[in-house]
Amino acid sequence: ANKLVRYTHISTGNYNEKTALVYTDIDYLTKDELTGQEIINLFNYMMGYSDIFEWQRIKISPKNLRDSIINLIDNEIKNTKKGKKGRIIAKLNSLYDKQISDKLYEASLAGVKIDLIVRGLCSVVPKVKNMSENITVKSIIGRFLEHARILYFYDNGNERMFISTADWMVRNFDKRIEILYEIHNFKAKKFLKSILNINLSDKTAWELVKYTYKKPHLDNTSIGSQELLLKSIQKIL
Repeated sequence: ANKLVRYTHISTGNYNEKTALVYTDIDYLTKDELTGQEIINLFNYMMGYSDIFEWQRIKISPKNLRDSIINLIDNEIKNTKKGKKGRIIAKLNSLYDKQISDKLYEASLAGVKIDLIVRGLCSVVPKVKNMSENITVKSIIGRFLEHARILYFYDNGNERMFISTADWMVRNFDKRIEILYEIHNFKAKKFLKSILNINLSDKTAWELVKYTYKKPHLDNTSIGSQELLLKSIQKIL
């Protein structure tokens, strides 16, 4: 009581009333004190008021975001080589970064199961023998423009979940200020995972087969993941 509480809003989207009508994004509101302080530190760093760089809750480009993702992929590779389960799901707008692509191929060869949900440009070629047999790539096209970035890493059963402002592209890693934020709240993690699972089960999504996107076979019963998610959210509201 009578205590000042700082709330922090982290979003994969923008404060734009026009794009908000048609873009799908993830917004997370938290009163975690360390998160709030680190976001303040980030803005002070951007403005030149502070040289604080070591953060616990967030990862930042162009400083350490790419390396953080590579470390997460490496962890799945390590676990898989020990005979454990390795699993990665990434929902992005675009993927065009050689270091990340090469690391995903390495993970696939190690036996890590990788599902990519990429709306636009994707430099990773799936289902190529002795290179990317454990990788799938889907693209969801619907009423709304897919804009959220959600990352899932199995991590030997810990199931780490992240949201991010960044696509996996050179410009995002090297030329922009972007953040990667891990979600710890159980209900929020469960909700984000349900979004990924619904996306992956979308029979109306286009699938990248080697170098060509395969058009889905639709009929009157075909329901896309956007429609399913919209109905589920309306029930909550």
